Amino acid sequence: MKPRPISDREFEQEVSKSDGLVIMDFCAPWSRPCRIVLPILEVLGERYNGQLKIVTLNVDKYPELTKELGIVRIPTILFFLGGKVVDKGEGISSVKYLEARIQRLLPMPECETDSETGHCGCGSA
Repeated sequence: MKPRPISDREFEQEVSKSDGLVIMDFCAPWSRPCRIVLPILEVLGERYNGQLKIVTLNVDKYPELTKELGIVRIPTILFFLGGKVVDKGEGISSVKYLEARIQRLLPMPECETDSETGHCGCGSA
């Protein structure tokens, strides 16, 4: 799943009213750091397809929403859960760094316990 550009009008439906995890990237096409972050978000979109949503907002086109959400530098990534900001990252981040944040915010999958050993296949029990 590729990050999807949204407008300020789509913010409420795509982010604020979303129940799941939404990663919102504030960027501008002229920004080299923003162009570096986009492929990183594409990798994460593929890895977590169906588990989260990734959207981008062009700060030049939508300065009011950018200001309202307290964005002062780009790239900035906000993590929304249940429509509320739960984490924030500024600047260029690696796949590994963002993935750690995502895993902390996503609900843990249900584990199946082996009837013979009593242990979970994921290694947590």
